[in-house]
Amino acid sequence: MEIPTPIPKRFDPPAEAEYRAYRTAQVVPFERLASIAGAISITATFAWDVQMDPTAYPETLWIRLLMAAILLVLLAVTYTPLGEHHWVTQLLATGTIFIGFSWVLSELDNGFVVGVAGLTVSMTLLPLVTTQFTAMLAFGTFALVIPNFFLAFHGPAYVTRTTFVNLNVWLALAVILAAAFWAVLDMVNRRLFLAERELAAEQRRSDLLLKNILPEEIADRLKHSHESVSERFDSVTILFADLVGFTAFARDREPDTVVQLLNALFSRFDEIVARRGLEKIKTIGDGYMAAGGVPAPLPGHAAAAADAALEMMEATASFRRERGVDLELRIGIHSGSVVAGVIGTHKFAYDLWGDAVNVASRLESSGVAGRTQLSEDTAALLPGAYVLEPRGTVSLKNRGSLATFFLVGRDPARTELSV
Repeated sequence: MEIPTPIPKRFDPPAEAEYRAYRTAQVVPFERLASIAGAISITATFAWDVQMDPTAYPETLWIRLLMAAILLVLLAVTYTPLGEHHWVTQLLATGTIFIGFSWVLSELDNGFVVGVAGLTVSMTLLPLVTTQFTAMLAFGTFALVIPNFFLAFHGPAYVTRTTFVNLNVWLALAVILAAAFWAVLDMVNRRLFLAERELAAEQRRSDLLLKNILPEEIADRLKHSHESVSERFDSVTILFADLVGFTAFARDREPDTVVQLLNALFSRFDEIVARRGLEKIKTIGDGYMAAGGVPAPLPGHAAAAADAALEMMEATASFRRERGVDLELRIGIHSGSVVAGVIGTHKFAYDLWGDAVNVASRLESSGVAGRTQLSEDTAALLPGAYVLEPRGTVSLKNRGSLATFFLVGRDPARTELSV
């Protein structure tokens, strides 16, 4: 998503609601800062009262202390569920500041003459603590009326038409400046919102891509640490599958056709592997490798691999009938210990090493098309619900003779189920 230019004044309803939440989250720190700064400045400027009117400062002191106390209470409220009603806290803070200041100024000789600057600055800063233009205008109007109320009904005898005009000109100018400030601030925040939204979308796409390449647990570890990822797993089951006849099949067909067909079949394998709780490790040409028990332990990993192998055989047979292709699947399964980790600094790959991997690969290559061959170690881990056909001993390179079995299926007459 590209950031539009110019920035729209309003987004579509879902995005606008998201933006309002974004702005509210931005305003909260300003609310708290304003409460603290307001309480401090209101109390500290008591010295100004003493210089302005020594006879009035006992009266203005308690007004200022009351204002500071209310602002500190509102600060505490922002940390409670009540603080989520931001317009209430904003209205109370605005009222406290402008009522309090106007009250103090009405007690001082020439207070509204010299104090109009403070009222103007306070009003101009309203956009920092308001999220909607209508609320800002409402607060501005409220802040404009309050000084006039005190000037009209509580002001000292010095009040003149010039004082009224001077006060209202400056306050009206402050409202205009506040409106312009709010518009600029809103435009800047909308641009920042769109930029952060786009950044978050890119981050999600990056995370999704990484998790499609690596197991989720491993991807999360790489995101939060630069240390190498390597672990030993004492009990896992490795599954290798290979499409018999694929090389001859691919020789006479267009590359796009070959890739689309392989993708369609392996996508079915992906679904089966995920459903059985296995982890897809990689594809190598027309070969497919998966494992149970990595990167997280999996109880019943041998049974999960056996169930996946049975489903993959069925999926291949169904695919052969649907597409009219002469392909068969050959699978080898072995259980044992492995070392797992991520290698390389570019194009990360999560892989497995160890004797168990080599044995599973050779059980596949020495197997029979359309059948699943598994080792005696894997057979010992399977519950009685599986029907196994002894094949005898098979000679494996660098391993010698090994007793193997063909996985026939599951016996519905047996009640014990694999986990």
